[in-house]
Amino acid sequence: MHPHKTALARDTLQSHRAPLDLRQRRLLILADGRRDVAELTRMLGEDTPARIRELCAAGCAAVLVPLVVS
Repeated sequence: MHPHKTALARDTLQSHRAPLDLRQRRLLILADGRRDVAELTRMLGEDTPARIRELCAAGCAAVLVPLVVS
């Protein structure tokens, strides 16, 4: 699964007004749709999957599931 930021997240990051903590901001910046959850977890710590779920629930992130073609 490859998290990526939504339009809401891009606006939130640009405005600097949203109530994001530093770790959420870092995660959104790194969530580019290319890095998977495992890579982000190695970079940011064990609580990363929970933070991704929180950001998805808030509409700031979405998760891409890679298409596997046989």
